[in-house]
Amino acid sequence: MKSKNEKDKIEEKAFMTSVGLKRFGQWKKTALGKTDLSRKGSIDEALIPWVTLINEYPLTYTTSCCSGRIAIIEQPGAAEIKKEGLEWIHMSHIPITDFDEIKNKIKNRIKSNTNSKSTIYFKFEGCIAHFCVENLKLGKKLFDLSRQVGFRNSGISIGANAKFTIQIRGTNSLEVPLSNGDTLLGTGHVYYSITIQEL
Repeated sequence: MKSKNEKDKIEEKAFMTSVGLKRFGQWKKTALGKTDLSRKGSIDEALIPWVTLINEYPLTYTTSCCSGRIAIIEQPGAAEIKKEGLEWIHMSHIPITDFDEIKNKIKNRIKSNTNSKSTIYFKFEGCIAHFCVENLKLGKKLFDLSRQVGFRNSGISIGANAKFTIQIRGTNSLEVPLSNGDTLLGTGHVYYSITIQEL
């Protein structure tokens, strides 16, 4: 019969809680050397200090991040939602400051639209980030800290070869229709929906 301490040591050995500096360093070098394949193709300006901080620390590195996104898109209909091949009317990672410009973009899209059932939506998605850590103890500490500062939908994933990834995600999001077919909803509604992102 094995003692409890022996069983604990066997279980700890079977479940890796640390990657090791050499292997983690190789993963980090490979990840940071890859081309940015995001739609924007670069790091959002607001997150550059955070990304620099994470990547300068030897036990962490970033894999993806977004400071938040504002998108105005066109869907085939209110009950017909597409996730790929969307018609983008506007997309930005900074707050909208020129409401009239956006309103004109929406009106022009409505005028040129041949689908009488299409619906234009305003979408706001909050900040999200993913980064890897060398050991699970550090990952748990950073995960707890993320939730404490308001990123309540954060999590930890454990991949192949004990790759520990911290996923930072908040709960703030918004999706509202701005048009109904060929009709732009009330200007007050559109203005409120677009400018609420500044709150």
